Amino acid sequence: MRRLLVAITVSAFSFSTLSFAKDSGITLKNKECINCEIVVPEATGPIAVFAGKELKEFLSKSLGADIPILKSPSGSKPAIILGDSELSRSNGVDISGLPRDGFVIRAVGGNIYIAGKDDMRVNIEKNIKGGGWEQLYERGTLFGAYDFLERFLGVRFYFPGEIGTVVPKLDSLIIPAADIISKPDYSQRSVTAHEGIAPDWKVGAESWPYKNLNYSRLRLQTNYIPNCHGLSRLGYIKRFGETHPEYFALMADGKRHNDPAFPHPGQLCYSSAIKEEIYKDAEAYLSGKPAAERGVVNNYGPGWDPSGCQPGYFNIMPQDAFYPCQCEECKKHWKDEKSTSKFMWDFFCDTAERLKKNNIPGYLTTMAYPPYRIIPERPIPDNVLVMCGANGPTRLNTPEVNDAKYLKQWTDKLGKKVWIWTPVQKFGQSEMPGVPHITPKCIGEYYKLQKPYIFGSFMESHTDYYIYNYLNFYIFAKVCWDNSTDIDMLLKEHYRLMFGAAAEDMEKMYARFESNWLKIIGKSVTTNLGPQCITVSDYELWQDIYSDMEIQNMEKLFADAETLTACDGDSLKRVKFMRLHLLEPLKKQREIYLGNKNEISDLAVFAAEVSSPVAIDGIVNADEWAGAEKISLHPFKESPGKVKATVETTVMILRDKENLYFAFDCTEPFMDKMKSSPRKLDDKDIWRDSSVEIFLNPSGDRKKYYQILVNASGSISDCEKIGSEQNWNWNSDAKVVVGKTDKGWSVEIAIPLKKLEKADTKGFPVNFNRNRILSGKDQDYVLQYTWSPFLKHGFHELENFGSVEFSRKDDKNIIKNSKFTESPQGGFSGGWFAPRPQDMRSGESWAIVPDTFSNGGKSLMLKSKEKVGICITQYLPEMKPDTEYLLTFFMKMENVSGSGVCVNVWDDRNRWFPTSFYTGTMPWTKQGFRFKSNPETNKKTKSYIRLRLMGASGTAWFDDVRLREVTK
Repeated sequence: MRRLLVAITVSAFSFSTLSFAKDSGITLKNKECINCEIVVPEATGPIAVFAGKELKEFLSKSLGADIPILKSPSGSKPAIILGDSELSRSNGVDISGLPRDGFVIRAVGGNIYIAGKDDMRVNIEKNIKGGGWEQLYERGTLFGAYDFLERFLGVRFYFPGEIGTVVPKLDSLIIPAADIISKPDYSQRSVTAHEGIAPDWKVGAESWPYKNLNYSRLRLQTNYIPNCHGLSRLGYIKRFGETHPEYFALMADGKRHNDPAFPHPGQLCYSSAIKEEIYKDAEAYLSGKPAAERGVVNNYGPGWDPSGCQPGYFNIMPQDAFYPCQCEECKKHWKDEKSTSKFMWDFFCDTAERLKKNNIPGYLTTMAYPPYRIIPERPIPDNVLVMCGANGPTRLNTPEVNDAKYLKQWTDKLGKKVWIWTPVQKFGQSEMPGVPHITPKCIGEYYKLQKPYIFGSFMESHTDYYIYNYLNFYIFAKVCWDNSTDIDMLLKEHYRLMFGAAAEDMEKMYARFESNWLKIIGKSVTTNLGPQCITVSDYELWQDIYSDMEIQNMEKLFADAETLTACDGDSLKRVKFMRLHLLEPLKKQREIYLGNKNEISDLAVFAAEVSSPVAIDGIVNADEWAGAEKISLHPFKESPGKVKATVETTVMILRDKENLYFAFDCTEPFMDKMKSSPRKLDDKDIWRDSSVEIFLNPSGDRKKYYQILVNASGSISDCEKIGSEQNWNWNSDAKVVVGKTDKGWSVEIAIPLKKLEKADTKGFPVNFNRNRILSGKDQDYVLQYTWSPFLKHGFHELENFGSVEFSRKDDKNIIKNSKFTESPQGGFSGGWFAPRPQDMRSGESWAIVPDTFSNGGKSLMLKSKEKVGICITQYLPEMKPDTEYLLTFFMKMENVSGSGVCVNVWDDRNRWFPTSFYTGTMPWTKQGFRFKSNPETNKKTKSYIRLRLMGASGTAWFDDVRLREVTK
């Protein structure tokens, strides 16, 4: 919101000259000279000093000369005077009544004053290089400096650096006699600020200075009202886990939720005396008492966690993934969401009323969040602030959800506005690496629409590439500061300033990205819970949305844009930058998908037929299972580069005329720590135990499938699923027996074929998983394992399953020892040739290493300490000329930098797969490429294949390398 005491109209669309009537303006530049200086008085503090440096950088670039920074006005030329000082106050600049983040810009007496409330204790330059909580400090003067640059010079801060920052070159600049007071319409203006690879390719803490600078230039929030599962941040397990287990939720197996190894640990029993401890913690914090007085600890050690406690605010929101306590008292309140909401809001309100009664200052904060999002009937005390979990901008045009209606109901109930938590992100099923989620138009429209009901928002915005968020952040920041912002005008300005003559084509490009992302995450399906929005499948993503035709259209738009900007160096740089950062990662991910898709049926396990039934006794008898193919499960979704202990899990399948038989052999060195207990049939929480899972899609339609879960105690849960619908009345009639030793546990399962509807007699999609859950042990071990390496987000990705086959297939692979199971001898027998030790350079090495990822249990490792590289070779005498081939292989990488990892095929000419080599860190991933061999293949020179770590340092692994003729 802005107040202009003198009317000012500054065009956002013409920057060559910004001028005003001479009798009412201060001339900083005319055609004859530059006539200005920057003044930062001694006592104004570090924020004003930094504001002076920012102002100097862009004012100097715009005016074409070095503008000096002084500590006091010279008196010989107009001065831009920064910060709250005796000089500014004597000229009528009063900041005492300004709200947080507000500022004054006043042109008077031949000078210009810019001032706001600043935190005098903060070393801002150091903090911008830091991260996280260090950004929460007042800096009104800096915000005023940025506004001055935007308002009067036309500078635009889209993202840091010359590509993302527009600085017009001005022939003249006259500032009107203005008195401007500006403050944000929304006090809460927060985003997921530190996510994604930065445009300069830095990641993690190295990218924070870049991202913090952008956060500041966008004028995002400088204070935080805590509202993120605050009850999980008070150390209750450490404080009461052993002494008062009754404080924690009783689980279905009779245990308490007081084990830190549990997912989302520390779920509470809200019928217990923990409520008294919560009240005492709230009273202590809001009264200014130290955490030590209550024994409070957080994830970093003793002390109040800033995620849950900020001056004047105590967050009483429960732990995430709410687990309903199963004690007799709590169970009464879980009948439906209305009764659950009433129970929890009674707890929130009772605590708040007690604080008021005891004259404790400050606010309790909590979210309206499943399963307690329904508005309670009882009055809510005025010392409770409510944040609402909302569907957010990407659901703006989805008729099934209506945030505005819901938020209005809350504001009517409270008699005051709420603030909201909204997802605009790539997370979970919408993670989708390399796919831009640029949606600025719907973001702007959404936050304008909520103006009557909210005082701000946290826009959760996880991403893989920071650049995907730049325009989302920019529009969010502008609308949150000024709700009257014209979104369409702001976006058109962006396209024109960034891309010049290519503005129209680039606007079409961004509109495509927005439209496509809304299709990707906004597919509406009907379920037994009503209409639901789900993410499209990989098939729909790459075949329907980002199809060949769509990629070609985007390529053409970028090519046309480059042609249009050929004579405009700055605009051409920006077009090429966006092509590199937006289109190329998208194309690379599509290529990976197509490579995986080409032969996804490669992931297959053969189920041999036996003449007599398998004895289901929990003992995996070597004789009975001798004819079964053994497959291995590998870690699922582990953080790249993070070392975690793994265990081996193998699976075998047999069949007869009546049953399918499954055997899981689960190594477990900590049998005494393994969490599992007997459960009732179809207990939905069985996955919280050490357990295995079987997924079967008998019809092969990749729509309806069955899930069978068995825990280490022999309990079973099974259901039929179609999309989001679950039918727990379906039973597999499986016979299950578990066996245990001191080295692990095993399970044998027999499933009647008659229970598998429309089973394809040739085979069908399947997958296998393991949940490894231990009690009382740090989670420095892999929790989940799976068979299919194609899973991205969860175990239910039916389209990414492998398959069980009932007859063996000859895949005609011409690569020998493709799984590296033959032991190396001398020059590496089994078809492969590696450099001899005397031929390798310093830091190069190769080895055949154990690996539970593959069926063979081994993989090839290539390693280079310097950016030189290493390769192994196999000659291909069976490779035919003028023939189409499919090359597939599995690979993973760790810290590869330099040229990268590739596969090189020679067939009378060099071929490189991929053309842009792989770098960085990557979990086991399947790659696939089709090509047609040269007509001269194997005529003049021998053909070969090389697995290469080329001109790079780091480590790469290869497995299951196949080269097959494509049959029509």
